Amino acid sequence: MRKRLLRSAVIIPLVLLITALSSPAFATPLTATTARAYGINLDLLDANVIDETPLQTAGPGINQGADNLVEVPLEQVAFVGLVGAKAQTRRDSVIEPELPLGRLTVTQGGPAKPALYNAQAFARSAGAVALPPVPVVGTDPLAAVRLLTGDDALGDILAVDAVVAEALVSCVDFQPVIAGGGLLTGVRLLGQDLTDAIDGTANQVIDVVDPLAGTVIPGSRLVANEQIRTPNGLVVNGLHLFIPNLIDLVLSHAEVSGAVCEPAPAPPKLLPRTGGDSAGLGVAILAGGVFLLEAQRRRRAKLGRS
Repeated sequence: MRKRLLRSAVIIPLVLLITALSSPAFATPLTATTARAYGINLDLLDANVIDETPLQTAGPGINQGADNLVEVPLEQVAFVGLVGAKAQTRRDSVIEPELPLGRLTVTQGGPAKPALYNAQAFARSAGAVALPPVPVVGTDPLAAVRLLTGDDALGDILAVDAVVAEALVSCVDFQPVIAGGGLLTGVRLLGQDLTDAIDGTANQVIDVVDPLAGTVIPGSRLVANEQIRTPNGLVVNGLHLFIPNLIDLVLSHAEVSGAVCEPAPAPPKLLPRTGGDSAGLGVAILAGGVFLLEAQRRRRAKLGRS
């Protein structure tokens, strides 16, 4: 009888502990990160025409947020459109992503995509980029225009209906989960409609073709849904266009960095065994199981109230 009681003192608490450890992943608090976003950054003819507009930053502390949407008309007609950005950091997982979960890629942690997040950087843009009225290129001020458009008109280099980028941080089981993605619609480059060419995958590279010569412009590239992994972070550029000596453009930039989650609590210390039996060990395991179960219950209750 005594042996059965001793076995029960170990087996029952051990079952509780295993149950706690094998329970579904649960959200835990964020203690530090930085979220940063802007709608457009444009270098044209080797000059910075638009510098990270509108730039929004939150962190490295928590419970911070910023949101802005601006029109960007320029006298030089380098870009005409609407751009916006927002950034926020929260201690608890309360932020709903702007993009559908199917558009997000988990780049760290996971593999599941959380429904709610602790930090978010989000940017959106729409408009057209054109050469300024008098581009200074070689001896002929319109040489670049003729090369890229095939005529003397000042045509658009790029036009988009919408470009969106999002980067997110969630803390799950005391570890950061990083996710992000981009969405592009109605992209037209040098008069070519790229709607069917852009498939939504991360880091898709599309050739930039000279419409007059029908050949790829050397050294040029257009990257759709550009994603750059960093330690405990992610950079997402919805669209990144580069043509040497002409344009370096980022539309919709979102990044999160330096994500730190609240550390897991220290497990309870084992109680000394007494009397040569396993009662003390059973009590220690029971304490550990109850401790983890209670931590999960409180966390879920707190999320339910938020």
